[in-house]
Amino acid sequence: TFNQGARTGCFSREELGADEEHFYTELIKKIYRSAVLGLGSIGEFHARELHRGGTVVSAILTRNQKKSEQLVLELRKNYGIDAKPFSDFNHLLQTQELDIVSVCTPAECHYKHTIKCLEKGINVLCEKPLVNKGFDKQYLSACNLFNIANKYDIKLSVNTQLVTILNYIPNFLFNKSVDFS
Repeated sequence: TFNQGARTGCFSREELGADEEHFYTELIKKIYRSAVLGLGSIGEFHARELHRGGTVVSAILTRNQKKSEQLVLELRKNYGIDAKPFSDFNHLLQTQELDIVSVCTPAECHYKHTIKCLEKGINVLCEKPLVNKGFDKQYLSACNLFNIANKYDIKLSVNTQLVTILNYIPNFLFNKSVDFS
């Protein structure tokens, strides 16, 4: 059970039992493996911060293998990240054992990359927007992704900028309807 929890980063109180000190010692020893999909400026930021946070950035994905190889060299030089370059998403998922994937690809790819990672039991941090479909389909698509994450007991998070939602927060706090137009 501990290994399952360590794989997903999720532990229940029952799993902790009386030996919480041992749990936290083991948790600190856990090395999380991550991949960054899309390595534009935001992808580079994700790779750098994942590395700074103590994860091993073991793979990056771009559309072009030569570009991936070039970017891996830059990551190694600039941040000490030793990642493997990929241009084929399915090959990356088949060959890498990952705990976390950071989705920084173009918005139209977010849903398909996120759902495949979730279905493989990988925690996902997705750049905004989580889904890029017509407004009427966005809610259902997002619910689908979160339902899959719940089914596999893994984490799904969307990276956003607080400033983009500040105007809506007072309405949520006071149960007023929100106009998203």
